[in-house]
Amino acid sequence: MQMTHEWDQHHLEAIGLPALRVFRAVAECESFTKAGDQIGLSQSATSRAVAQLEESLGIPLFERTTRRVSPTPAGAMLYQETGSHIVGIEHALASVRQNFGDTPPILRVGIARSVGLAYLPGLFHAYTREFPHVLVETFHGSDQELTHKLAAGELDTAIATNPLKIPSGIKPALTFQDSYIVIAPENFDLANSGKPLSLKRSRKTLTDQRWLGLPASDPAAILTESHFASCDIQMTPALIADSYDLLINLVALGMGIACVPNRALAIYRRQRRLKMIPIRPKLSRELAILTRKSRILPDHIQGFVDRVLFALK
Repeated sequence: MQMTHEWDQHHLEAIGLPALRVFRAVAECESFTKAGDQIGLSQSATSRAVAQLEESLGIPLFERTTRRVSPTPAGAMLYQETGSHIVGIEHALASVRQNFGDTPPILRVGIARSVGLAYLPGLFHAYTREFPHVLVETFHGSDQELTHKLAAGELDTAIATNPLKIPSGIKPALTFQDSYIVIAPENFDLANSGKPLSLKRSRKTLTDQRWLGLPASDPAAILTESHFASCDIQMTPALIADSYDLLINLVALGMGIACVPNRALAIYRRQRRLKMIPIRPKLSRELAILTRKSRILPDHIQGFVDRVLFALK
């Protein structure tokens, strides 16, 4: 038994995170050359690192042919078992380094394109005043991209539509409602002194309008189109934009009407070229501040979540 323990300890010491990163890159790329390009190593260095890992384990991890490299059953198991562990270890090391080392902490925030950026400058301004030593990095992408990057440890938190199926390792640290209104150019004649617009009574007129919208696959687009369809209104977009911020500016230019979240209009409310029309029945969606599951979030990440909560009050 003592010999087995010494053998295990010796070989565990020979296998570090760099070797496992190289192994996982080769498994994903199925090529030593492509994996080397991805992680910044030469083809020979990548091949040598995998060979040393196989030698340490005493087990072949890849089947090599002239055309491709594919994992053996043992390699497939190692790839599956190491993924979440590596992310967790790297996250733990980064948290310790950022919280207790000399390197300034970094807050990596993902923002869904369908959220809108209007109220975020004030949020970030308040956060950086409280945490002036934190470097803030932002990423703008789809809900799917954000959850993928968050699960992979490439983001610390994300503001996105609350997913129906939350990926393993991610949790909503905070959820809140985001109501919708119709916006139109200033000459739009259905606005009635700020009173809510009845969708059912106005369905023919609204169906005939030039609608601007998000891509059909976007959860926000699916939500709004389904709500209007329940009132027999077909809001087929004549123009598609990838963000609410662009939609709002296009409406202000007189290019059509759109249904957008109320929060996305924070910096546009004084624009005289826009009419903002509440609708009935009401429509809202649930947004979430997503983080990775952890018993205790680092102070600079928890501080951001707290600032969002304060901004929503």
